[in-house]
Amino acid sequence: MKLFNRLIFIFLFVFLNGCGFQPLYLDMKKVLNYKINIIVKTKEPAPSDIQIMKNLLSERLHTPNAKPSELRLILAMTKSKFGLGLQKDLTTTKYGVRYNIDFAFYDAKGLVSKGTVEKQSSFDFGESAYANLVAEETANKNVLKLLANEIATLTLTLRSFSRKIYP
Repeated sequence: MKLFNRLIFIFLFVFLNGCGFQPLYLDMKKVLNYKINIIVKTKEPAPSDIQIMKNLLSERLHTPNAKPSELRLILAMTKSKFGLGLQKDLTTTKYGVRYNIDFAFYDAKGLVSKGTVEKQSSFDFGESAYANLVAEETANKNVLKLLANEIATLTLTLRSFSRKIYP
C-alpha cells in the first residue's frame, strides 16, 4: 500500500508539473499598462487610410488607464490597386486592392520586434459611381481591419520578443 501511495504521488507530481501549457500573452497586460505611440507612414497621400489604421490599432492596443511611455509602433504602409476581371472589350469589372505593411515595435532601448503583413481584397466595379466608391471604401476598410488585428496580435505576442521590454 505504501508503494501504491508513492506511485500515485509521483504520478500526480509529474502530471501536474509536466504540463506544457504556456500562455501566449503572458506579459501582454504589462505592455498594455503603457500607452503605445502609433506612427503610420505612407508614400501616397491617403489621410483616411492612415487615420483608419491608427483608430483600429488604438482600439486594440490602448487601455483607458495607460501610463505614458516610450513604446512606439511604426508602420510603413503601401497600397496598390489592380484589375482582376476583364471583359471581351478589355474593360475591367472587378478590381483588387493590396496593402503591404512593414511594422517595427520599439521601446526605450530600441527595436523589440519587426515584421511584415500583407492582405488583399477585391470589389466589383459597376455602372453607379456611388456604388463603386462605397465598394472600394468597404474593401479598403475590411483589409485594414484584418491588418490591424494581425499587427496587434504579432506586436503583443511576447514570445517573439528577443528581450525584456523597457517602457
